[in-house]
Amino acid sequence: MIVRPSSTERIHALALDESLDPVTGKTDLLISIWRVSDGFYLDFNDSTFKAAGWTTRQTPMTEFDATNAPGEYYYDFSVPAGDEVYIARVDQSPGTDVANLPQLGELRAVTYYVVGIEKNTDLDAFEFLMVDPGENYLTGLTVTAQRSIDGAAFAGCANAVTEVGLGIYKIDLAASDLNGNVITLLFSATGARNRYITIVTNEAIAA
Repeated sequence: MIVRPSSTERIHALALDESLDPVTGKTDLLISIWRVSDGFYLDFNDSTFKAAGWTTRQTPMTEFDATNAPGEYYYDFSVPAGDEVYIARVDQSPGTDVANLPQLGELRAVTYYVVGIEKNTDLDAFEFLMVDPGENYLTGLTVTAQRSIDGAAFAGCANAVTEVGLGIYKIDLAASDLNGNVITLLFSATGARNRYITIVTNEAIAA
């Protein structure tokens, strides 16, 4: 999962027995956290990552609510600053009655990320389909590409359209073509139906 650097993120584990029933009241579910970039493990005693010499390399997880959320345990991880990938592992010791262990999960600490198409950023090889009025795909077209940005008049895209095949064409959309919140693309060619595609862009999101 994506987590934020310099934040506290809750790591969850679900404890089940061999019959897949929740296991409650456990104090021996132990979590360890491994930093991928250098292979160091977190020493929970002083909250530093080390290659060796840990005082506490595993620490018990806390039961969430045995009545309302049976079998659920958690640990609140203080994520260090900076982009990094961590692997959290849950084991049981000395008990052996929790059957679905070990459990592993990836935590990816990133400063920002983008979901979807990023505003004001190049987008290469954007593909679309061109068809005739009967919805049959068309090849060999000379396609004109235009875009309307945030309701403004249509203007030509920065780059030319090229054919992929089987009615599919592509264009490298320039940052200037995507410099708005709502972009409507218009692709037109002789003998083809106009192809309109509306995009809602996203900006980089602080994780």
